[in-house]
Amino acid sequence: MIIEEALVGNPGFESIENEPVVLSQSTPSFDDVVRQLPQLSTKVGESFKKIFQVFSVKSVSTEEDLSEAFTEVMSQGSSIVNALPDSVCNEVFIKFPDIDLREAIFNYIEMNVYDRLWARYLEISPDKDDDIMNEAYSHLNNLSLSQSGLPTAWLLDPDRLTSLSRRVLLAIAEFKRLQFASTSSEQCKILCKTIGILSDGGGSDAIDADTLISLFIMVVAHAAVTNLNRHLQYIRGFSFGDEDSLETGLIGYALSSFEAVLNYYNESENLKQMKEYSDSNKKLWDMLKANDIDGLKHLIDPFKEGTNVAADSFLRSRTLHGESCLMLALEQDNSDVFDTLMSYDNIFTLDDILEDRTIDGLSLLSCSLQQKHPATKQIADIILQADNNEIVDYCNSLDSRGRNLGHFLFHNYKLIPMFGQYIDWRVKDSTGKTPFFTMVRCYDHPNYDELVALTIKSVDQWYKSQGINFTYRDHIDSRGNTLVHAIKDGNSLKLFLDEFDCLDVNCLNSNKQTPLMQYVRYNRLSNVETILKDRRLDLLRSDDQYQLIAEDYIKVERMQDPDDASQRVNRLIMDVLDDDMNRRYSVTVNGQSCCALRAKFDTNRELCLYFKSYGGGGQQATTVIHSYGNFVKFIKLLKLLHPVTYIGDDDGEVWLPSYTLIDDQANVNYSKKLRMNRLLLHTNMLLTCIRLNPSLRDSELCRDFLSVQKPLDEMYYVKKKQSENESARRKITEDGLGNIRVYLLRPEDVGNYRTFLKFSGSELSKLMKSLDRLYRMVSFVEIKYADLGYVEDNLEYFAADTIKREEISGKLDCLPYERLEEVCERMREIHGLENVSCKEIFCESIMILRECVGELTGCISKFIQTKISRWWKLYGEIKEVGDELVRILKAARRAKGSNDKGVINGTSITSSSIDQILLEIGTLIGSIDDSSAKELEAKISTSSDSGDLFEGSGGYLSGIIEKRRRDYTMNLIEGFRRQKNEMINLNLDLKKEYEDLCIEISNFYEFREGFIKYAFRQLAKGELEVLRLQKEVMMAGRKG
Repeated sequence: MIIEEALVGNPGFESIENEPVVLSQSTPSFDDVVRQLPQLSTKVGESFKKIFQVFSVKSVSTEEDLSEAFTEVMSQGSSIVNALPDSVCNEVFIKFPDIDLREAIFNYIEMNVYDRLWARYLEISPDKDDDIMNEAYSHLNNLSLSQSGLPTAWLLDPDRLTSLSRRVLLAIAEFKRLQFASTSSEQCKILCKTIGILSDGGGSDAIDADTLISLFIMVVAHAAVTNLNRHLQYIRGFSFGDEDSLETGLIGYALSSFEAVLNYYNESENLKQMKEYSDSNKKLWDMLKANDIDGLKHLIDPFKEGTNVAADSFLRSRTLHGESCLMLALEQDNSDVFDTLMSYDNIFTLDDILEDRTIDGLSLLSCSLQQKHPATKQIADIILQADNNEIVDYCNSLDSRGRNLGHFLFHNYKLIPMFGQYIDWRVKDSTGKTPFFTMVRCYDHPNYDELVALTIKSVDQWYKSQGINFTYRDHIDSRGNTLVHAIKDGNSLKLFLDEFDCLDVNCLNSNKQTPLMQYVRYNRLSNVETILKDRRLDLLRSDDQYQLIAEDYIKVERMQDPDDASQRVNRLIMDVLDDDMNRRYSVTVNGQSCCALRAKFDTNRELCLYFKSYGGGGQQATTVIHSYGNFVKFIKLLKLLHPVTYIGDDDGEVWLPSYTLIDDQANVNYSKKLRMNRLLLHTNMLLTCIRLNPSLRDSELCRDFLSVQKPLDEMYYVKKKQSENESARRKITEDGLGNIRVYLLRPEDVGNYRTFLKFSGSELSKLMKSLDRLYRMVSFVEIKYADLGYVEDNLEYFAADTIKREEISGKLDCLPYERLEEVCERMREIHGLENVSCKEIFCESIMILRECVGELTGCISKFIQTKISRWWKLYGEIKEVGDELVRILKAARRAKGSNDKGVINGTSITSSSIDQILLEIGTLIGSIDDSSAKELEAKISTSSDSGDLFEGSGGYLSGIIEKRRRDYTMNLIEGFRRQKNEMINLNLDLKKEYEDLCIEISNFYEFREGFIKYAFRQLAKGELEVLRLQKEVMMAGRKG
């Protein structure tokens, strides 16, 4: 074991003369060592217990014998430690490298025998001075600090006197611990700390030795610790350090100061003077408490001229808490007592009233406001007699909690107009509340509306008088609440919102709640109704931690009991919030609108969407709930029933994006909540597309799904659509008399179809390119704006080329770092005002509009490439059949006469039959007009041709050739009949789908106009309000 001095034999306790006392609070005690080293406790615990049990000083009769008994028990303890193995000692020094083991053991033994040792010491060492002091304490408990011998200049300085009073009060609490200390070392620490408290002022409050003694005298008088002379003797006789160590350093200074104070008390004249001071103070204070007005007059009348009132007079006395006689009079809630004192205006002057403060920094007016004293108005009138600078200083002096006069004016709100112009309304107390904030938090005030109205008016006037602009940032409390968060009701909130421009009504507090979120959470209906009317409100603002919006704070699941008042208010808030959400973010067509308001999971963990539809003519809004899966089916069914509409039904990343799906429905974290918010936004974009399309919004499917709570019956709508299509086809083929006819399209009609659709597709393609460029530009700007914001917010780090904040000021020696930091803070504040939701809506709208154009262009292209191309192909094939039949007919007629007859498959092929086919072809492809067709049909019907065109001359070879010609002709005719049927059906399809496309193109242009207006209106409204607020923030704090 390697230590500076071996623990062999007695480690130096016999003479109790060793090293100086160590005052460090962090030095481990022997108790700490034993607790953390169980093996040491096992080896020494019982041994120490035995010596403590047998230690007795009952037979000791002198101080020398008592010292010897103390030395003996120290020696026994030293022997126990010296007997320890080296391994245990080494472990002690490894575990506690800074420990002074000798002192630790000394203090440990002393602590365990102190009660017996101190009691016997008091018995065998009587002290007359202690007896006198102990008896005098009951007469000194009303002694004032002004009567303890302080310099007169200090007594006339109220701020310094208040500072000294605080120190004395702290020192008294510390000094009282002396009577409970169980070691001389602890007693020395208490004395040193007491001296430290009294001396610790710094700057102009630094005190000299004489002043320290005066303060220490006050501490001793009010601490009332008995037997102080013997405490001093005990420290000098039984301390661990030798006599020299007790005379030097901090301990020496503390002990010498303590001894000087005791010598002062031991002088009978001094003690007598202090008793007289205390008794005169008590007499005055008792009269004040007893409301003894006659006694007060009799006591004060000799001094009414004010010329013979000394600084240490009882009239200038103060309690330990710094309360003057005026302050004590206020506590009696009796204006007569206070009026009596104020009648002596030569004693209690205006300066005395302005400077009168308690130890907590409370002024007379502040105390009277707290007490709601009848003399409050009288004090206010007296203070207003001072000049403006004095009134400003008085109103803005701070108490121990950082409050100025404005923090107390709610107790008598009618004083606000009188003092509002003098109060700095930006001063924050220890809880971060300004006077303005304190006013609006007085929820139980009987005249709350008038209180807030007067405060708003005074605050506005004060800012204007100071030549600076009001900003909400001046009045944010320590929890991040703004004044908008705190205001109680809607009337006061409206007054506040109308009065000030620099307000962020979307500011998040420390709980990540905007004012609206907080109103909804605590059922403040009038506040909700008022703030929803403010143009600066961002209803979709979400917090940056949980991604909650105001709608999420509505307790939908707690609306089961209609008789519960809280639930009724909650439902009213939900209705008001829903109505405003619909008004702001959905489109109204013909007085009707629909909005997806919230997404929640039901008891089956299925994501559900809440839709609310609003009808015109004062109809009541209806709410329906559908699962997200049903909504997907609704969109797909909508596309199935309206195949050429510009709304798609893909399962990719556009119409039904997969990133909005949530897999683990039992745990919705911030990431999934963010996706749910995006899902609601996207759903409302789709609803906007539907509402702006006349064909879709008026359909039975949309009305039923969005307005009626019932299951989605897909087969019903499919069958109904098929029936409608059949009816439409019949309508095309019917003539005016209800007869069915074949509907024919001429090539010029189909050409017109193609030309119009090509032109429309070309125009839509140009629009799509423009929208694509706009979307890319908007996305790029948002990304780069975020990058710019990051650079501006962290400009000081980039300028200093460091990531450590503590290194910035050192590396910016050539720049005004404080100014740069202020600029960065202001930029961060400005960026925090951005309305993210309006930009998201705009960006999403442009993307949706681009995809709508793409979907419609695709429908047009598909129609041209399939139906119209097929029609032209059929047209060519049928025309070729006609040409071939004409060629065959001419060849056959040249070969033989027209009276021959033949039968193939029971059918005769005559020139008349081929003419009939050619007539049908000409009519079908439009090469024969209606009048010509009728003439030809009449001519064919009167023709008497009956001969077979392909009857041979009787030869074998001739028969084979004619049979082939006949078969070829029959194949052409049969092929034409199939083509004819397809052409007839295709004509109907072309007619129907072309009309649908034309309607959809017309609908699209109406939709495009409305949708672009909607997108730019959302962006413009949000951005204009942000720019206005950013301007106000930039101007805040500037003159003018």
